[in-house]
Amino acid sequence: MKTETGTRLLAVDNLRVLLTALVVAHHVAVTYGNIPLWYYTEPAADPSGTALDILVVFDQAFFMGFFFLVSGFFTPGSHDRKGGRAFVRDRLVRLGVPLLVFLLLLRPLLTIGEHGMPFWKWYIVSWDPGPMWFVEVLIVFALLYAWWRRAGGQRAGAERGGAPSLKGVVLFTLGLAAATLLWRIPVPQGTYVPVLGLPTPYFLPQYAAMFAAGVVAFRRGWFEALPGRAGRAGFVVAGVATVVLLPPAPRPWPASGACGSSPCPRRSAPCSAARWSSAGPAVPGCRRPTWPPGTPPWPAASPDGGHRGDGGSARRPRSSRIWPAPPAGAAAPGGRPPGPSCPIPRPRRPAPVL
Repeated sequence: MKTETGTRLLAVDNLRVLLTALVVAHHVAVTYGNIPLWYYTEPAADPSGTALDILVVFDQAFFMGFFFLVSGFFTPGSHDRKGGRAFVRDRLVRLGVPLLVFLLLLRPLLTIGEHGMPFWKWYIVSWDPGPMWFVEVLIVFALLYAWWRRAGGQRAGAERGGAPSLKGVVLFTLGLAAATLLWRIPVPQGTYVPVLGLPTPYFLPQYAAMFAAGVVAFRRGWFEALPGRAGRAGFVVAGVATVVLLPPAPRPWPASGACGSSPCPRRSAPCSAARWSSAGPAVPGCRRPTWPPGTPPWPAASPDGGHRGDGGSARRPRSSRIWPAPPAGAAAPGGRPPGPSCPIPRPRRPAPVL
C-alpha cells in the first residue's frame, strides 16, 4: 500500500490521529477506572473498572513512546530548514509558552479549593506541569538535539539507506529492554518526580530511545522504505507479546477490595478500619504509615461519607479527589489522616497526571 504522497507520509498522519484518540481514551479510562491519577476520578462500581485498568496498562506500555518517535521524526527537518538558533527559538516559543501558560495560569484554576493553607502557599507547593509534562520533556530533547548538531554530530541533508533490518530491530528491542530494566533499579515503577511533574520517569529510556529512533528514521528514510508486510508482522508480534506479558505485569493499582497494599481503603472495609485504627493494623497485611510533617488537616466530609479536598463543596473542582472516611471512633493524631501505603495523591500537591 502506498504510504506517501508528495513529501507527506500518510501513514504518519494516521499514526498521529490514532495516538491522539488513544490519549483521550486513556484519560477517560483513568477517570472511571481504579487508578486515580487524574484531576477527577469516579471509579466504576462494576467490573468495567478492571477493563479500563487493563486498557491503561496496555497503552501506557507504548503510546507515549510513539509520540516521542513522531516528534523525533520531524525534528531534523525543522532544524535543517531553520538553522540552529531559529530552531531553538521556535521550540522555546511554540512549546515553552504553552507550558508557562498552563503552569502560571491554568494550573491554579484547576486546583482551586480548600487545601488547609493560604492559596499563595498552595500555588507554590502544588507546582506541577500536569499533562504538559510531555511538552516539558520534548523541550529538553529538542535542546539536546540542537546541541548535538552544533557539536557536529550530524550534517544537514538526507542519508537514505532503506528499511531497518530484522537484526537491527531485534537488537534495538533487546537493548531498550536491558536499559529499562537497569533504569528501574534506581527509578522503580510508581516513582513520581515532584516539581518537574514527571508521572512516569521509569519510562524515560523508552522516551529517549524512541525520539532518537525517529531522528534516525528521518535521515535514513525508514518510514518510506518499510514494506506493508513489516507492519503486519509487527502487529502480530505486538499482539502475541501483549497476551504473554500483560497477565503477569505488576498492577499499577491493586484490585478493588484488596487489603494490604490497597491504596483505596474505602473499597475494603476491614482494611480501612485497620488503617485508621490508632491501635495499629488489625488485619494482616494492612499497614498504617503516617503523613509527613506539615500535611494540611483533614478536608471536610462529603455527604456520601467520603472526604473531599474541596472542603465538601458540591462543585467538585480539581482538588475533589475523594479520600476514605475514617471509621467511627478512629482518630488520627493531630487531626491528620494516616498516610496510604501507596501513592494516593496527598492534598499538599496535585495528583500525578499520566
